[in-house]
Amino acid sequence: MGFNFHIFNLFQVVASSQALALFDFDGTLTKKDSLLEFLFFYFGKLETLGKVVAFLPKYFYVGILKKDKSLAKEKLTSLFFKGVEIKSFNQKCLEFSTQIIPTLILDQAMNKLNWHLSQNHEVCIVSASYKNYLLPFFESIGVKVISTELEVIEGKLSGRFISCNCNGEEKAKRINDSFHLEKYTSVYAYGNSSGDSAMLGLANKKFYRPFRVQ
Repeated sequence: MGFNFHIFNLFQVVASSQALALFDFDGTLTKKDSLLEFLFFYFGKLETLGKVVAFLPKYFYVGILKKDKSLAKEKLTSLFFKGVEIKSFNQKCLEFSTQIIPTLILDQAMNKLNWHLSQNHEVCIVSASYKNYLLPFFESIGVKVISTELEVIEGKLSGRFISCNCNGEEKAKRINDSFHLEKYTSVYAYGNSSGDSAMLGLANKKFYRPFRVQ
């Protein structure tokens, strides 16, 4: 009876000593913005830049004047992808995740992520980037993904998001919806911008721009 009680207590200690590592993606793990690289990969640079330039007045009005960058990003998504079949879109995302994402990730950032995995920590990417191209890469190495999700209607992208763009306070909300943070003795968070502040605020071990020379 006493032996079993001690085993139970030991199990509780081990269970309560878990760690969670939360990583922003763009600019934290990567050298450059992945969405622009994805658009280049999908449409080519000439077509992408032409559409982006045409979109700038709308971005200025919605993103800057109305201060709604989430809506501006949704409108940009609609401009490029509304009506695209999800099957072909996901195939392109898979190709991007295997061919391009490995070239975007900073070596020192990947080393830190792998260190967390080697310590049996739970690891999760928390990003405003599309889940469709993040998930194939990170799922293959045992890393969870919380990110912006695209709405699909009758097999085609609607151009809208299922929920808010995963940035700022939305990151903290989605993390709290996905994890019971109180069960972790250590919560690590890695970010590089004001859009990561809410996520960093959840952690007891926080790192701002840790993988770049200051």
